[in-house]
Amino acid sequence: MRRSMSTILISLCVLNSVMASKIQVAGQSDDPLMMPYYTGDIIPTPQKAEYTKQFISLKNAGVILGKDVEKTDARLQYLLDRITRYGGTYDFVAADNRTNACLIFVGDTPEAAGWSAPARPQGYAIKTVGNKVFLKGHDHQGLLWAISSLNQMILIRDGAPLLQAVNVEDWPATLKRGMLASGNLVDPGMKKISHLMVTFKFNLVDFRKGLSVDTNSLRASSDWRLKRSELFHERIQQVGKQFKALGFQWYAGDRFLTWSADTQINIADGADFDIIYNNYAEPIAAAGGGLSVQFDDARFPLHAADVKKFGAAVEADTYFMLRLYDKLKAKYPDARIAFCPPFYFGPDSKAAYPEPREKYLQTIGEKFPKAIDIYWTGPRVKGTKIGPEQVAWIAGLIKRPPFIFQNGTGIPHIHGYHYATDPIFNLKNWYYDGFLNDVGPYLLNGGGTQNGAVLVSIADWTWNPKAFQPEACVKDAVCKLTGPESYDLLCKINQLSSRFDPYYADKLNPGAVKHAELLFKTADELEQVLPELDKTTHAPSSYWLILSGVGPIRSFVNKLRKADSDPSLKEFALRAEESRQQAAAESNINPDTDIFLSACDFTGGKGPSIYKYNNGEIDIKKRLCACLYGAQSAFPKMTAGFEVSPFPPSGPYQLLVSAVDDDHQDQCPIKIDVNGNTIFEGPNPFDKRGWNLKTFTIPADALKRNNTLTIANMSPTANFGVPPFILVNYVVVRKTEK
Repeated sequence: MRRSMSTILISLCVLNSVMASKIQVAGQSDDPLMMPYYTGDIIPTPQKAEYTKQFISLKNAGVILGKDVEKTDARLQYLLDRITRYGGTYDFVAADNRTNACLIFVGDTPEAAGWSAPARPQGYAIKTVGNKVFLKGHDHQGLLWAISSLNQMILIRDGAPLLQAVNVEDWPATLKRGMLASGNLVDPGMKKISHLMVTFKFNLVDFRKGLSVDTNSLRASSDWRLKRSELFHERIQQVGKQFKALGFQWYAGDRFLTWSADTQINIADGADFDIIYNNYAEPIAAAGGGLSVQFDDARFPLHAADVKKFGAAVEADTYFMLRLYDKLKAKYPDARIAFCPPFYFGPDSKAAYPEPREKYLQTIGEKFPKAIDIYWTGPRVKGTKIGPEQVAWIAGLIKRPPFIFQNGTGIPHIHGYHYATDPIFNLKNWYYDGFLNDVGPYLLNGGGTQNGAVLVSIADWTWNPKAFQPEACVKDAVCKLTGPESYDLLCKINQLSSRFDPYYADKLNPGAVKHAELLFKTADELEQVLPELDKTTHAPSSYWLILSGVGPIRSFVNKLRKADSDPSLKEFALRAEESRQQAAAESNINPDTDIFLSACDFTGGKGPSIYKYNNGEIDIKKRLCACLYGAQSAFPKMTAGFEVSPFPPSGPYQLLVSAVDDDHQDQCPIKIDVNGNTIFEGPNPFDKRGWNLKTFTIPADALKRNNTLTIANMSPTANFGVPPFILVNYVVVRKTEK
């Protein structure tokens, strides 16, 4: 449970009374830094919290500072800003001042003697006695989290700034809670990132790419070899000063690689090393940050000079990273580096690079000092279930807990997008109890500030995993990010956008054309609802919750409206006829009695598309197909209809399926059903080396006159683009009686 039932009832009563009187919890402001908007509780979910029905005016607050807090303390500024931004006023007063409506004691004050925050790292406590509110932290960050939690209890009612009285004892289950961010070091970007981190108690961030900026204007530039300007160095220092004051750990860097060997990093001659050290490593370390080095997907092919000097990436990369670390360490003893190797996944996904994965990982594990952190996405390239044996595999190789660079959230929408109100069930379903204790910080790929609801879910889960409830958390997150009035509209937008999931493809496909009227109607509804969102949110909805799917859906619908002139459909028709001819040759189709279904006749799956593959060992010839990815992906199943005539049938039917399995060592699990009746379930029987035909039986009592055939990938993964998947070429439905 997120809280005890009595606490929940108190919180709901408070929120209901607020909403019943039609109170705007942030007034009429459209200032995005009014976030978090009041919802009646604190998130991340505290270990212990009592939400009272008492509200204290902030029109004239008195702030009393303990001996451990200065007026200029960066932590304190978040409280003072919250009070004034919500229309309140404050004075720094003596403890015996009784003229203030509210007295807030911050830190180790004499009046707070006799009680303390929980004696745990980052522990904090909030105690309310009458109009007095006491904030204490066990350590530096603990006091920041006390302020962060109190801020969530501030609201506006009838134009008046109020503080709901609360009593809290809290501490995090996970000490390092991380997020990724773009490398824009210019305000409002940095102010936005800091605001989100403080609000939801993140204390680690990696600006993993995007620090390549124009030397004068700080605009993004793809040339990381350009000399950094004085303005760039000034911004780095500002970031370091700000994060040091808050006690945050941070990394910054860039992808010092491209997709071409001609412009690839050249480790052999040393010139690129000097550029990276002078442009990035040294100024970042001087500011108190760690260097982020991302070799990942663009590491191969190696620069020709590196091939000649080192022979393999493992030798070049080890040489480069150790040289970089040693030079930093000599000047900055606390220097750290976060490194993403090209082999950032395993062991369940194959590594198609020209050198052994285990040797690479074991080498850097043995030779890298512990101050170099190493990223890992899990057993596969993209998100999936992780067991302790897989964590032990990577930790045993790299000789340290891995930094988790989570690819995907298990959201079943196009491109894996999150549609604001989707609960993040993978945080419950993918990870075993104790997972967060066995790994380093957990950071989400694509988890920038505009993916706010996902980040709030991660913050809640990493802080208090036992209390985490995906549905309740995402609702609270959306309300805190955009205001309570926006939640129902965002649910409606999610519902409408989700209707496109089974039909969306890069190329216009026949399944979408077949259901065009439904999709047009849905698109019109969506366009009518979207303008309503900005009327209900207190700030632009895209500031904290980007509606990722709207743009692709609009483009898709525009293609669909021009279907008559779309060349893709003509190509699909030709490919479907090719499939029919292949079926005639392979399964002796009887056109009078057999029902033929090409990939174009199905709805869902990734496709239809043309697939071929040849690696010397496997030779899969070019054919039309639909690809089915994991059950938690956007493309887990495909459906088609067929008619049985005459009806009822006099006997069972045969189902002939032409398909090919992926190249992973295990067979992808699938399920085939007709009208909800399971025809086959288990590891698929299809060969991996080329298209092959398998026959299944449909019992007569499973058939109707009009039938629905479904083929589904049952693997509990969110992957697409990589295994586990199955490719379905065509289907033949055949009578067995004469």
